Amino acid sequence: MIGFFRRHPHLIDQAVPISEWAIHQFTESLREHPAAQKRRPRFTLKGRSGARVIDAVEQYFQQFAERAQARRESTWPARHWDADLEVGGVRWTIRELTSGRDLVEESAAMRHCVAAYWPACEQRKCAIFSFRTENQRTLTVEVDPATCVVRQARGFANRPARPAELAAVETWRSHVHSLITLFAAQLSNT
Repeated sequence: MIGFFRRHPHLIDQAVPISEWAIHQFTESLREHPAAQKRRPRFTLKGRSGARVIDAVEQYFQQFAERAQARRESTWPARHWDADLEVGGVRWTIRELTSGRDLVEESAAMRHCVAAYWPACEQRKCAIFSFRTENQRTLTVEVDPATCVVRQARGFANRPARPAELAAVETWRSHVHSLITLFAAQLSNT
């Protein structure tokens, strides 16, 4: 990103929205299925003109704004996977985000694009959880609800999860898997 701003110093006053857009594009390119990665390379700013980047940034934020109202009003049922856990001497509060408003608030507080996931959440294709320590948002975690596989865990401004945070995510995921197994066993006994 530094190289882009060196080539286009006149856009430095747009660094925040350009960076937010670029980070979103990059992280979304990483999320794609591995087979798709071969067809579509990871996102980069190399070779992009300043004018085209500004157009793309404006379009991104316009689309984001247009969907904001619908996003805020949408809700979906919780999976009841919330938890309060202690891992490595740290108390974690894990809550599922079950409304567009929740996603918008998480996105704003954590400076990442989780608000864009509302259609997938509403369609039950993914579940988003906020991990907090001492009432502070620490991680946002995306889970495949069908498999309980953690797709991604991101901190502030899309930073990767730290080892201690990943330990908390894995402890929680194991806890959820145990709940699902117990529930399935109870269903089979009825």
